[in-house]
Amino acid sequence: MGFYENVTSPLATTTAGESPAAQAVLEVVPLDPRFTVTKEVDRTGPVSTPGALLSYTIRVVNTGNVALTNVTPVDRLNGQLLSLTGPVETGAVGGTAGVLDVGETWRYTASYSVTQANLNSGAPLVNSVTVSARPPSGDPIQSPPATATTRLALIPGPLSCASGAPIEGLDALTAWSGTEAQLAFGAAQGPLRVQNLGSSGFSGTAWPGVGPSGGRALSVTSGAGARISIDLGRTVSAMRLELRGLDGGV
Repeated sequence: MGFYENVTSPLATTTAGESPAAQAVLEVVPLDPRFTVTKEVDRTGPVSTPGALLSYTIRVVNTGNVALTNVTPVDRLNGQLLSLTGPVETGAVGGTAGVLDVGETWRYTASYSVTQANLNSGAPLVNSVTVSARPPSGDPIQSPPATATTRLALIPGPLSCASGAPIEGLDALTAWSGTEAQLAFGAAQGPLRVQNLGSSGFSGTAWPGVGPSGGRALSVTSGAGARISIDLGRTVSAMRLELRGLDGGV
């Protein structure tokens, strides 16, 4: 905090009629350019559907004692630049348009549609924004990153079957019990073609004949939406699949 010295003449006088010198301190408030940045997302997850829309809200608040200009937000999602809409300016009485006045809030919005590639990678969607602004004097100031994170759910299945051989209980393939899927079908010989309709790939083991005691284990791997072929090797009436998401999660 700075101050000035000011020499004044008080009302009191000395016996000789002279005004003694007195000191008064005039406080000077220094410039204090500051602002805060917050970011919110409407869906923190887990999100498991391609095309799911994430909506982001960014708020910039002038918490200092001077107006700020050239307010510039830069928004990235996992390194990818996102386009922002705004700002909507609120909170200042008689403020100047395009200037972030003291106590004023600027609100920006952005959106992102989750892709199949996002789900396949399994990495959380981390949206980060930094904001810079220019005070009346001195260098521009910049905020630390404000982030919002959405977790993704990797879901193998539901499954759908297609085969030249007759298959019974086809609808049962849309249901899961933990990490397993039980497949029941009529006497079938040869390959069984199974399609993964889930939002992520899976890997696992298939046992024609229901369980490990029912036959040899077959390795199974599928990408999202991919069709795989399981060679039954013999006529069986049931098969068990133990599957896990490619990230190791169910």
